Amino acid sequence: MHLSRLLPVLLLLPLSAWAQSADFDALKSKSEPLGGLGPFLERYVGRCEDPETQKTCEANAATFRRQANGKRYAMLVDDVRSLLQAEAYDPDSGDLTLQLTPIFGAYGYALTTGRPKRLNAQGLPTMRLVKLEGRTTQGFDQRRFERMFRNGEVQLELIFTPEQVWTLPKRGGKPVQGVEVKALGVRVTHVRSGEAMVAWVRR
Repeated sequence: MHLSRLLPVLLLLPLSAWAQSADFDALKSKSEPLGGLGPFLERYVGRCEDPETQKTCEANAATFRRQANGKRYAMLVDDVRSLLQAEAYDPDSGDLTLQLTPIFGAYGYALTTGRPKRLNAQGLPTMRLVKLEGRTTQGFDQRRFERMFRNGEVQLELIFTPEQVWTLPKRGGKPVQGVEVKALGVRVTHVRSGEAMVAWVRR
């Protein structure tokens, strides 16, 4: 899945990785755990398909949006196989570059860090990939580094604040909807060691 407007390119100074991770923890402590992404998206967008309850459903969704907008939420993503790809890695220095696809789907909706402008041939929103740069001290070789993204050894955390609902028309089907959010922090962690390989907090 590709994307079209999102997080800025995140260029992290490796020497400040620990400080960035500490800043992320501080921001996370002030954020509300998201829990399930699907229920959040459903409540925010409003799945109002029953004509008999549509007005009440839409009113409830509008109320939830007013309550949610401006709040900080922390989301944990355990399965990053469709979201993160290893672009570059230097085994000598540990410097690394990842590509993030920042479209998080659930319940037929999508949470995106930005507003998508179009759908692809499969009817999915498209956005630009996001470059993440950081460092690891684990001493992985090239193959081991690439393999851990396919084997579920990495997790991603996103701190965000919701902004608005977006809707894109879909040829021959129902419109595709989702929630545009503003990214406040991103962290990519090697699960076994607990090392934050990438950490970024919006200034």
